Amino acid sequence: MLCEKIDLYGDHRVMLYTYIQKWTTVRGHYPKRTGVLVLPGGAYMFHGISEGEPVAAAFAGAGCNGYLLRYSIASHAEFPNSVADVCRALQYIRAHSEQWNQDPDKLALCGFSAGGHVAACTGTMWNRADVRERAGIQDDSGKPNALILGYPCITVDVEGQAHMYNLLKGDRTLEELREIASAEKWVGPHTPPVFLWNLWKDKMVPVEHGLKFMEALAEKDIPFECHTYMQGNHASALNTPASSLGDPVRENSHVARWFTDCMLWLEELFGTPALDVPQENMRSKAKVRAHLGQSVITFGKDEGTGE
Repeated sequence: MLCEKIDLYGDHRVMLYTYIQKWTTVRGHYPKRTGVLVLPGGAYMFHGISEGEPVAAAFAGAGCNGYLLRYSIASHAEFPNSVADVCRALQYIRAHSEQWNQDPDKLALCGFSAGGHVAACTGTMWNRADVRERAGIQDDSGKPNALILGYPCITVDVEGQAHMYNLLKGDRTLEELREIASAEKWVGPHTPPVFLWNLWKDKMVPVEHGLKFMEALAEKDIPFECHTYMQGNHASALNTPASSLGDPVRENSHVARWFTDCMLWLEELFGTPALDVPQENMRSKAKVRAHLGQSVITFGKDEGTGE
């Protein structure tokens, strides 16, 4: 696996991490993959551990290129800094698509809670003048091709989240922030398809956030898939031991199905990885290899004869 750490601005404020599998179809031939850039939650005050590396690694293990972005938070969180960070990260990934065997037209964002707000805002505002100016991007290279949103914050609603929006508003009033940072207000033809899952019992981000976004998507005829689970807890990420940090409250086998459904959705949307070698060539090469992409290795015997 190719694991790199990239400082997007040179000041260690915004960091991009890669989780790229390097296995081949046959030696020297790599498939172009779907990429998923993960945005952990944390109320713009920190980056949630459970919603970061475990999720990026899960997507990598499922055959995607996994990426993780630690976007602007705390004193740097003024809107739309974090959205611009994501656009800049997408541009960087596309610029390295050949090196990383990344299909530049198959890049999804996966955000949780506040990271879901960042993802939803990126998907609806990537072409807005203020975002492009702050990201330093004037073309479409900062556009996501799909959104995956887990119990996302969508609209600016101070009920239970006042501390978060105070970080975002800067010198603006709350009403001004509500107009420019509520993702449902900016849905349009430029918005990519959406996979959204949330929790009916979620007390930190009410289910109404997701409902508002779905209503806006339906109104603008943007395709989406949604799963609302009756049980489950906020900040549960994968809902498996891989992301629960040892807390059984964050494990739920029913809610964990979101990841399987999400991978099926990505396959429907993007297809399977495009191979750069004909299938017939793969089969013929495999006859003389112990595993695809690896030469046969024998010990104490003549290779090829077994004697």
